[in-house]
Amino acid sequence: MKKIVAGVDEVGRGSLIGPVYAAAVILKKNIDKSKIKDSKKLTKKIVRY
Repeated sequence: MKKIVAGVDEVGRGSLIGPVYAAAVILKKNIDKSKIKDSKKLTKKIVRY
């Protein structure tokens, strides 16, 4: 069986306030991940309280 991984994201104000949009993307295994931009990308920085 072939395994497929999809990335899913949504954006919007919520169904009670306004429209919501969602998308799913399946990329090839050999994609250059350094060229993918993500506005919410997290760093490896550890926050301690």
